Amino acid sequence: MIDEINSSIESISQEINKMNEDLQKVHKSLEAARLKHNTKSKTKDDALIYIEKAEKVIEQAESGKLDLSTEQLERIKETLGKILLIFRAT
Repeated sequence: MIDEINSSIESISQEINKMNEDLQKVHKSLEAARLKHNTKSKTKDDALIYIEKAEKVIEQAESGKLDLSTEQLERIKETLGKILLIFRAT
């Protein structure tokens, strides 16, 4: 009788340990997903700030308030295009 109880306790203990390991794996996965989301969100925020600043620079250059070379304007526009592609891909 005592052997059966001890065996049951051991079995339950092993099951609890297995559940604990599974929960730790889930926790690690959730933490990784949270970090990925935060990084993605930060990247998007940085991209939006760049877009806003680039638009202002382009407007000032086109109105003659800022002197940029054609090459500089093209590089800004290319970067904006790349950002747009990234946003569309996500």
